[in-house]
Amino acid sequence: MKRRFLLFTCISMLCLLANAQSKLDRKYRVSAKLGGASYTQSDMNATFGATIGGGVEFDITRNTALLTGLNLAKRGGEGSSSIGLLEVSAYYLEIPVEYRFYNFFSRIDEWDSVDLFVAISSHLSCGLFGRSNANAYTKTSTSGGEYREEQIEAISQGTFSSSGIRRFDVGIGAKMGVVLSDHYECSIGADIGLINVKGPVNGHNSQVFVGLAYLW
Repeated sequence: MKRRFLLFTCISMLCLLANAQSKLDRKYRVSAKLGGASYTQSDMNATFGATIGGGVEFDITRNTALLTGLNLAKRGGEGSSSIGLLEVSAYYLEIPVEYRFYNFFSRIDEWDSVDLFVAISSHLSCGLFGRSNANAYTKTSTSGGEYREEQIEAISQGTFSSSGIRRFDVGIGAKMGVVLSDHYECSIGADIGLINVKGPVNGHNSQVFVGLAYLW
């Protein structure tokens, strides 16, 4: 399954490069996504996640388009792990490919400047840098019979170090949104990685987000 998504992404990129040489209509864009990032299959809680980048959108038909670009994405999570309380911050370089369907509802004449859309996407990610901090605690009893937590070890290392998480990821996503006056876009959606990042986390990258973009 992961290989199929990787193949789909590569083929889509080749199609886009071919389209770039044709006379297809295109739009350029800058975008940002803000939301909560975490890992599946773990006790990690969501932390702040963000993606910024730019790209190009090619019109395939009147109501469909193919998008690609280059993004810088922040992922991570915080919570308990096998080595104690863990905070993970990871930054990735992403190449997204998105297939978009416009006006899936019948166009309303009064909303001539409003385009509704749904989209499915895939992305390739390469980890650039990040930091992981772990704090191990133990409970000790006091003279009054109460318990208190004492830190016994603190570990800080590069997120993508040899004992950290995997550097490469492949993911999929979905979103829906609206484009106003052909320039302003707002959307909501979610992404999930298909590769278990392993390391101290043992889960998949995941994110829910609100997206904003400007097109020209």
